[in-house]
Amino acid sequence: MKRNFHKILAGLMAALLLLAVTPFSAMAYGNTTATISFNKNLFTLEPKTALDGLSFVFTLTPGTASHIDSSYVGTTSPSISPNTVTLSDWDTLATELQGGVGYTQSGSFTVPFTSIGLYTYTLKETSSSNIVDYPLNQAEYEVTIQVVNTVVDGVVTGIEIGSIAYKQLKDDEGSDISATSNKETDTPNFPRTQTPVDLVITKTVAGNMGDVTKEFLFSITLPQTAEVKTYTMKTDSSVISSLATATTGNPTSIVTKDSGTVTVDFKLKHGETMTIEDLPVGMVVNVTETAGGYTATIEHNDVVQAEDGTDYTIVSGTNTIDYTNTNTQVNTGINTDILPFALMFLIAAAGVVMLINEKRRGIN
Repeated sequence: MKRNFHKILAGLMAALLLLAVTPFSAMAYGNTTATISFNKNLFTLEPKTALDGLSFVFTLTPGTASHIDSSYVGTTSPSISPNTVTLSDWDTLATELQGGVGYTQSGSFTVPFTSIGLYTYTLKETSSSNIVDYPLNQAEYEVTIQVVNTVVDGVVTGIEIGSIAYKQLKDDEGSDISATSNKETDTPNFPRTQTPVDLVITKTVAGNMGDVTKEFLFSITLPQTAEVKTYTMKTDSSVISSLATATTGNPTSIVTKDSGTVTVDFKLKHGETMTIEDLPVGMVVNVTETAGGYTATIEHNDVVQAEDGTDYTIVSGTNTIDYTNTNTQVNTGINTDILPFALMFLIAAAGVVMLINEKRRGIN
């Protein structure tokens, strides 16, 4: 009897010991949820109201799964529904960019798990409501979630999120980041600066006394910027008058300052244009011209301006400042092209009259 009792007791102790050391990997004991967070940052010189209605969509796609217990069968991480998040409400950032501010919005996905394992997902931006001003950020992140057993006093009581790691696989423009330099990050970030635009300044000379070969002096002033920035300037002389030669010596760039404005001068003839490339939307520039006795008419984006030397705000899309300089002489009935010859004729005629008079006096 005692011998049987000892055998039973030894069996029970062995079973308890086995339960104590078994990791319960074959059990789906409880559940847990992982929160995958990310940020969307926008940079623009426009006011916050310009962002009303602007939205971006982000997608989380299941990847591979490994070290999975028998309660979860397969090699793909669990899918979630919905697997998209839309961001559309923007908060102000302290970050400055070229004198403007940044705006941000945070988003997150929640992914439920019922089994221990190592799960991967791909996080990326998939849609923009204004693809022209704010193209998609092409960054791509791999999210790795480790789900482990919860152990209390040596006993498995459930499961929990062991860790969440983010690794950047593609940069903001969609270029692959080499495996040796993949960026580990605390929170994925999808920044985007509003698409820059060009400013085109045109020159037209009009009027019957307008000189199409004359150079007109212009000045452009850019504001102080948070970071020194170089903007390309290009003169186009492809449609000037056949009587004129192309303007030379114009600057090819303008460099901003982080302490004060900057002004550069350039010249244009009839038919020429000056383009300042890739200015940020919202930047305020000043353009003036020395009209040189001509009457100037100025249009900004087809709207006539009251005076020269006006501040212009760069807007999304087309930005043009058109200068038309007019010099018109009132018609007096005399063709100015033959005036010198007419004067010569009158002088000659007066001389003949005087000569005839002298001869008459001599005869008398």
